[in-house]
Amino acid sequence: MARIYIDQNYQVKQRSSGNTSAGWTDGSLNSLNLEAFHGDLIGLRACWAGKNASTPMSLWFASDSTTFQEYLYQDDEWKWQRSWEGYNGAAGVGCFSWGAGPYKYVGFVNVDNQLEIWWQNSTSVEGPSGWNQTGVTVDDLHPASSMAFFVRTFVVQKLEQNRLWVYNMTWNGRDSKIEGEGIYVESEMLGGTHIAALPQDDTLLIYSQASGNDIEQSSSGLDDVGTPWDYRNIAI
Repeated sequence: MARIYIDQNYQVKQRSSGNTSAGWTDGSLNSLNLEAFHGDLIGLRACWAGKNASTPMSLWFASDSTTFQEYLYQDDEWKWQRSWEGYNGAAGVGCFSWGAGPYKYVGFVNVDNQLEIWWQNSTSVEGPSGWNQTGVTVDDLHPASSMAFFVRTFVVQKLEQNRLWVYNMTWNGRDSKIEGEGIYVESEMLGGTHIAALPQDDTLLIYSQASGNDIEQSSSGLDDVGTPWDYRNIAI
């Protein structure tokens, strides 16, 4: 188990724990002395590199206001993969790797505040580091939008009224596409809020913040998102 974070000196750090280790220890990523973007909000995402992966892990972090760096952990070593230029360093990164087929996906907010989603086939070497852009885009995002990807849906934040928008998604490599129109969560959230979303039985649960010292839960039917929304504040 690994935890990736950015410390108060803007260094990208790793803490790891496993069945044979006692507690948490510094991970091998620390030896690379990676420095992140010096911002109040910094894009960062680590996720498994494939749905059947047990050790490979992909990592993206903002190195400046418009650039992300991609690293891959495999065979007990972190290796640089590529730079992603032209993306808001204050925005989050989306990742999805446990769907059908040998595909994984990554999403960024570009400097025009538009969502881009890219796909990679683990059996292909097309494109830089095997990445290819899908035709899926969403306009008018908050420049610091977080995002949450999972099996049938993804969630992003738009600039207008800082609303969260939910899109039904078919993940299918180059043929990935949004199904129907997006649905917005009616409550206004904090601009740049972290977004977490997960399915629970037949319900979609979305967690975000409205003021910065709160946790808000928005929920709706998983197969009929937005009809209706239920809201509750989670005590912290």
